[in-house]
Amino acid sequence: MNLTEQEVQEQLDNLVKRHFLRTVSGFGNRVTKYEQRFCNSEFGDLKLSAAEVALVTTLLLRGAQTPGELRSRASRMHEFSDMTEVESTLERLASREDGPYVVRLAREPGKRESRYMHLFLRRRR
Repeated sequence: MNLTEQEVQEQLDNLVKRHFLRTVSGFGNRVTKYEQRFCNSEFGDLKLSAAEVALVTTLLLRGAQTPGELRSRASRMHEFSDMTEVESTLERLASREDGPYVVRLAREPGKRESRYMHLFLRRRR
């Protein structure tokens, strides 16, 4: 993907306008910094638990993954007690009334576990 600086700035401005990002100012900042407002903000309806945020963020960054991969890769954001907690959190995300936010993919031939992927791209306005 090749984007010009102007194209990136236009998208950042659009995200700020839609309240998904906010600008962060600080003493001595030479460049504009941004902070995400993905969920749990006063401007949005999306409210997620810490476990749900960890899984969704990891899926957004890394793509479809197994519950085991998610537990390992999301551990800096949330410490899951066991695989059952990961799987129950994924099931909650898949069955939310305002969702679904994730989907379980069919198990690939030769693989032990099914993978999950996020469904946020299909939710564009």
